[in-house]
Amino acid sequence: MSTPLAFLAPPDEGKVGVRLNQAELKGKALTLDMEIHISNIYIPRYESLTLTPMLRKGRESIRLKPVVIHGGNKRKMHKRRVVFQGKEMAEAGAYAVLKNDPELIQCAPYSISIPYRSWMDNAELILIGEMVNYKDMPIVVNEDVLEKSLKIKKAKPSGISRFIRKK
Repeated sequence: MSTPLAFLAPPDEGKVGVRLNQAELKGKALTLDMEIHISNIYIPRYESLTLTPMLRKGRESIRLKPVVIHGGNKRKMHKRRVVFQGKEMAEAGAYAVLKNDPELIQCAPYSISIPYRSWMDNAELILIGEMVNYKDMPIVVNEDVLEKSLKIKKAKPSGISRFIRKK
């Protein structure tokens, strides 16, 4: 009797998926609306996973605020930092800090507005995944291209502005 191949395959190591809902130009600001889906990710207790969206075109690039997921002990350290330094200092510019739960499917809604630059049209949207150790030194860095050519929609002006009189 033979064993089915499914039993011989390595277990699912986890997945991070990103869904870009919208890239829209509103005035002089670019608004990106995404969802970051995290499932079955195991993060060792003394490590953290940082997921950083980035726009890049040629020599121009901009890193956006990261989503951080801590292992067990790193999470405890984060909680201590929040108590002693405050949430803003403890999260150090992170968009969100999530609890690691390998059995939980998490969805982090991600909506950010940044100053628009002309090079951003047709730029690559990239997700950089970086696993860091206890001392915040990178262990593994992975880069995935989410969109090869970002299509930015221009926001329609609201109809109310034509009813406002300027004095």
